[in-house]
Amino acid sequence: MAKKTGGKWRAAPLPQWTAGGNDQGDWGGSTFAVTNQTQHPKEATEVARELFGTNEAAWKIGIDQAYLFPLAKPILNGDYFRNKKYDFFGGQQVNKVFVPAANGIDSFDWSPFQDYAYNTQTSEVGKAIQGQTPWSSVADNIQQQVTSYASKQGFKVNK
Repeated sequence: MAKKTGGKWRAAPLPQWTAGGNDQGDWGGSTFAVTNQTQHPKEATEVARELFGTNEAAWKIGIDQAYLFPLAKPILNGDYFRNKKYDFFGGQQVNKVFVPAANGIDSFDWSPFQDYAYNTQTSEVGKAIQGQTPWSSVADNIQQQVTSYASKQGFKVNK
């Protein structure tokens, strides 16, 4: 599906709860770690630093060929990454959206009923895909079901 829709996607900043706000979210993340199972920790660490550190040739390969999101702040905030155009996004410089979002994340907590929320989202989106409910109702349906569930579980829900 993604191949068929390449060039048609765009990135945009998240809508904000309050005017002028900078609330961000992140789902995912990764790390480049050296585990204690390696027989050569010093060498493995050196390889990880070369591949994912500040070595320009290495990080350009990561950005240009593997589409990695840089871990090193100088690269993340640098012009090369920020100004890169992506064909998949119709030539948009999506990192001008993603970098401020990444820099705006200071902490994150999962809800204690995250699985229920995900299952509800999957169900409601599935209904919309099947034409059983209008897309315009999906977000409201999810919110109603999840807040009802949370309240029944004894959580205080601010509406």
